[in-house]
Amino acid sequence: MPVYHDGRAATTMKESLRLLQSGKNLVIFPEIPTGFGEHDPEKINEGWLMMLPMYEKRAGKSLKIRPVRLDLAGKRMMIRAPFGMNPDVPLRDQVPELSRKVLQGIFESEERKENT
Repeated sequence: MPVYHDGRAATTMKESLRLLQSGKNLVIFPEIPTGFGEHDPEKINEGWLMMLPMYEKRAGKSLKIRPVRLDLAGKRMMIRAPFGMNPDVPLRDQVPELSRKVLQGIFESEERKENT
């Protein structure tokens, strides 16, 4: 599915919600490129987080985020524990924490997580 960053962004959001409601999963790459094959390990694109309360309102249930870390050197993929937003707290108040969890899931190694 194409992702639009212009006036058609609403189309992307609507189609994404429709797919989620039909039981499909979405794969979202929120990393911000900083060069060829490199990404900012301290910041992600956060616009897609708007789907969390939208889905909650439409479907009556919470969406879960499952960060995926690709360890190219170790030739493995790690799917992290799922988490979601708190429906009782406005999304804008949760974005920093949700972003932090996504970043941890994508960029932190298992060894580092065990030592912190």
